[in-house]
Amino acid sequence: MRNTLFLLTVILFSIMGSAQTNFEPGYFIDRDNKKVNCLIKNVRWLNAPEKVFYKMGPEDEVVSFDADMVKAFQIGDNHYLSVLAKFPETERFVNAKSNLKEPKLVERTIFAKQVVKGTASLYQYRANNDEVFLLQVEAASPLPLIYKEYILGNSNDVRKNNSYKRQLLKYLNCNPASAVQKVSYTKSSLSDYVKLHNSCLGNGEEEKSVSNKKLNNTLQFKVIGGVMFYGYETIIENVNVDYESKPSPMIGFELEKYLPFNNNKWAIFLSGVYASYSTQGLADETEVSSLRLNQLIFDLGGRHYIYTNQNSGVFLDAGITLTSNIKREFTLVEGISAARTDVLPFNFGAAFGGGYSFHGKYQIGARYFLGTSINEDATDENNLKRFSIFASIKL
Repeated sequence: MRNTLFLLTVILFSIMGSAQTNFEPGYFIDRDNKKVNCLIKNVRWLNAPEKVFYKMGPEDEVVSFDADMVKAFQIGDNHYLSVLAKFPETERFVNAKSNLKEPKLVERTIFAKQVVKGTASLYQYRANNDEVFLLQVEAASPLPLIYKEYILGNSNDVRKNNSYKRQLLKYLNCNPASAVQKVSYTKSSLSDYVKLHNSCLGNGEEEKSVSNKKLNNTLQFKVIGGVMFYGYETIIENVNVDYESKPSPMIGFELEKYLPFNNNKWAIFLSGVYASYSTQGLADETEVSSLRLNQLIFDLGGRHYIYTNQNSGVFLDAGITLTSNIKREFTLVEGISAARTDVLPFNFGAAFGGGYSFHGKYQIGARYFLGTSINEDATDENNLKRFSIFASIKL
């Protein structure tokens, strides 16, 4: 089992070494309003990019631009606009909020990501532990929407400066006045309000990255099949007892949800599999005990994808495990004694692994479970070892 684990680890890291962030077709608008087609390095930004790397052709030199050098750029469905404006510090994600109602305005030149396109467009800027939305009406410059959270006096009462609602009423006057009261300072709520205004005017609009949004909001269900490799060792009457390592068929399920940022690079998952282990313990080639386990193994964790092309890539994951020993038998041969022979009904532990995802639907991988004690008289020697190789398919 150790040789198998070593081999798979080498293969996995070899694939990771060859995996890289792709340069994908895109363009930028320079300061002379010239559109330049090029290949842009798709980093799948969570925050607003400070520098964007590109090259004119597959074999050309990699160079870069920032928000001071260009007016806009686009890669895939993602459009970014260079904006010079005074941005409010909202303190939304800061625990120690100030008691100042009016936000501090900081002048920046940044890239803002387009969220809604139409007569009225909405942009999003994320950076510096903050998030600011910008409104653009027709050809006017994007306007940061003012919002701030603050503490009232010496209390712990958090209040909100919702000046953005007055801005919406001023610039988007096609919607009913009462509708703005229900708008919160979030991407989904502001998007709905801007699209409502565009629809009221009879203009079409589109929310960018629609396909990614649908994927992020969908819980993926997968069926898992594979092999679980078991090993066990313990000490009985001060003698090391060896148990035969054995494979077991494994079947189960997985629920996976992509997190709503970074273009599906991060996900959380919950898996559950069934496997069993039956073996005998030998001391000096003499049987002294037997072990039989039927297990339900649940794993809750996070997963990171490293894409090698548009829909496929390497993934790494780690999580915590809960094992239910639904059938547990630890039997000693007559004449042999031990302090305790009971097997615990539940065990907690951890696991990590990786693999490869094909076209977002098929996966192959391996997972290593950290050793855990299963006997109630748990010592360091009471160590159950598990290692799995699996394949899954999304339904």
